[in-house]
Amino acid sequence: MRALLLGSLLLGCTPAAPSLPGPAPTPPVVPDAPLPEPTLLAAGGPCRVLHDSPLGAATAGPTASAFDGRSGLAAWAQEATIAIRPMTSEGRPGGPAQRLAVPYPMAVIAPWEAGFLVVAQGRRSEPGRCPARCVDATCGGWRGPGGAPQVCSYACDRPCMRPGPVHLVAIQVARDGHPLSQSEIVLGDHPVIALAGPRRGPLAMVTAHGQLVELTTRAGAVALRVREAPLGEVLLPVRGEGPAAFLVGNQRGIDAVVTLAGTRPVTSDDGVLAGVNILRSGELDARYDAAGAIAIAWRGWLLGPHHIGYATLAGDDLQSMEPRTDRDDPPRPPFTDDVRARVVDGKLHRDGWLHGAIDEGVDLGPSSDAAVGWSGEVLAVTYRRDGVARVRGLRCPRE
Repeated sequence: MRALLLGSLLLGCTPAAPSLPGPAPTPPVVPDAPLPEPTLLAAGGPCRVLHDSPLGAATAGPTASAFDGRSGLAAWAQEATIAIRPMTSEGRPGGPAQRLAVPYPMAVIAPWEAGFLVVAQGRRSEPGRCPARCVDATCGGWRGPGGAPQVCSYACDRPCMRPGPVHLVAIQVARDGHPLSQSEIVLGDHPVIALAGPRRGPLAMVTAHGQLVELTTRAGAVALRVREAPLGEVLLPVRGEGPAAFLVGNQRGIDAVVTLAGTRPVTSDDGVLAGVNILRSGELDARYDAAGAIAIAWRGWLLGPHHIGYATLAGDDLQSMEPRTDRDDPPRPPFTDDVRARVVDGKLHRDGWLHGAIDEGVDLGPSSDAAVGWSGEVLAVTYRRDGVARVRGLRCPRE
C-alpha cells in the first residue's frame, strides 16, 4: 500500500478532454509481489548510475514514477495530455509510450490492483462574468465647470472566461502501459491533497476542504464517489495493507480516524505524542502492524536527540509504548528507517527517517520537474531536459 501527501498541484485552465480509447483486454491476475520500500540498507549508501534513458517528448509539467515489486510506470506532461510508459525493475523503459486523454496535470501515480493508478486534476475554463470598470462617455449627462462634458467609469461585470471547479480524473492502467478504464468527477474549489489505501481494494483521497473521495472498481472499471469528512490541522495517511485511513487532529494530538466506513474519535493519555511538533507531518509516521492495528511513531526532539516515541491505536484508545532512546536501537516493527528522497536544485537529497541527512546530495546536472521513485532495486529519477522526459536509475546500497 502507499500513503501519499500530494505536493504542489498545477491547476491550469484547459479545454475539454477527448474521449478515452476503448479499454485493452484485461491481463491475467498475477500474485502480488511485496511493495518496495527504500530502507537505509537498500538505498542509503553511495550511488552508482546504472542508466539515463529517454522516455519521450515532454513539455513543462510534473513527472513521476511508481513500482509494484516487479515493474514500474513513468508518467510526464506531453503537450495538453499525460504520457505514460512501462518500466523494468531497474527503471529502464520496458515498452512503448502511451498518451492518456486527460488535459489536467498529473497529481499522483501509484500501484493498484493488477496495474497502476494515475490521478490527474485541474480546472477547465468556463464562460462567466468578471469584475471590470465600464465607461460612461456622458457621465449620465453631468457636466463639469463651464459646461464641459465629463467621462465617468464605474464598477461593472463583463463576460469573460474564468477558472471552473476542480475536475478529478482517475485512470486505471495495466502493467504494460495500456489504459483500462477512466472516471471523472467534479470536486469544487479544492484539489485532493492525500491518498491512502491498500494495494488491492478501495482507496481514499481527501481535499483540504474536507471531502473524502472513494476510489473503487465496479464491473472492472474504476469508479469515484465523494462524501464529506472532518479534517483538522494534521492529516496523516496510514500506510500498510489495511483499510484506507487517515489520522486527523491538531497540534495537541490525534482526534479521530477517518475511513471509508466513517469517522471514529480517538482518546489518549496526556503523555502520548509528547515532545513532538505534531504540525510537522515529517515527524509522524502511521502504519498498520502485523495484527492489523494502527501503529504510530514520532521523533520527540524535546525529549532527546534519538528519542522515538511509539503508540498503538487499540480500538479508539491511543496507548503509549516503550520509546526508543538509543541511536543504535533498530526501529520497532512495523517501522523501518526508510529513506526519503527528493531532488532540489539538480541534486538528489536523501534523508533517513531516524538519522536525518545521509549526504550532501548527488549532483544530477540540469533538470526540471524531477521526482524520485523506488523500484526495490534502484532510485528512479524522472525529469525533463531539452524537451525530453528521461529516467535515471541509481543503485545506492549501503555496504
